[in-house]
Amino acid sequence: MAVRPKTLLRAVVVIGATALVTAALVRPTGSRPNRNNGSVALPKPPPRDRVTESGLIAVDAAGLKERIRRSSARGVVVNAWASWCGSCKEELPLLLQLKGAFGTDIDVWLVSVDEPDGQPAAKAMLHELFNDGPSFVVDEPLDAFKTAMNPRWPGMLPATFLFDRTAKLRYFWGGTVYEKEITPLLRRYLAGEVIDGESDFGLAPGATTR
Repeated sequence: MAVRPKTLLRAVVVIGATALVTAALVRPTGSRPNRNNGSVALPKPPPRDRVTESGLIAVDAAGLKERIRRSSARGVVVNAWASWCGSCKEELPLLLQLKGAFGTDIDVWLVSVDEPDGQPAAKAMLHELFNDGPSFVVDEPLDAFKTAMNPRWPGMLPATFLFDRTAKLRYFWGGTVYEKEITPLLRRYLAGEVIDGESDFGLAPGATTR
């Protein structure tokens, strides 16, 4: 039987519309296309914590910097310390007070370099100080950690680092940090000043150079 032209045209239209609806409903799985290479890179998952028997979060320099990039703070003060370091013990309360002084703008992270047998003492010290922030311990060779944090860090303790939200090192203190020095410097940093520099170990305690 012959098919009328109008009937044939109507059938073609129906088939074409059905194909368009099917194509719209069925999407390919995987990454969404973009203009560059056809896919959108998925964000890296947050670092998975590996907690030691003493309750400290094991971290290397790369993992620490990745955490800094994910921080909502405008700057992160990282302090390397050890339970056997007398100067460190004197300095920790001052550093923890920065949280109250700067609120969410500045975060403070403490990173112990204690060996496994010293980590219980480190955890106990942090408990006594009522530290409510993350408590880290270095989980890589110290030479590698020092180089990654700051190639100019000879290795003295305590050592303090100011990183911006891109994990760029903005200031370094090799040795004890003094309140009259760090607080004004952090205020200048938050005001947008260029404060990049480091402590000059040859100057008097608390003095700095740029």
